[in-house]
Amino acid sequence: DYQALAYKHLMLGASDESCTGVINWLKTYNPGGYDNMRGGGEIAITAFDWCYDKLGADKAAIITQINSWMDTYDGSTLGTPEQILDNYYWGVTRNALLWGLTSYADQSVKDSCRFS
Repeated sequence: DYQALAYKHLMLGASDESCTGVINWLKTYNPGGYDNMRGGGEIAITAFDWCYDKLGADKAAIITQINSWMDTYDGSTLGTPEQILDNYYWGVTRNALLWGLTSYADQSVKDSCRFS
């Protein structure tokens, strides 16, 4: 469980090895669809945040990858603000908020976002 490994690093200051597997997973993780991004995005985003101090040279590529997932959200007709009672809306909103908080210092605010 990559989220558990990242949490172990965050809370216990565990060795670098606890984040090595997490970072390798983040570099290759492809959610492969809207449902998986909605559900699995939280795991990837929190793992990124909790192993942030160990990302090193991989940080920019992982940010680009997660941004592409967020662009998929923005281009979808599922989970729009008009569907506020829908679980898609809340999954997408959660991930957008988490990613905004997590990546704020590393990138400029996107010009266009369905949640702005």
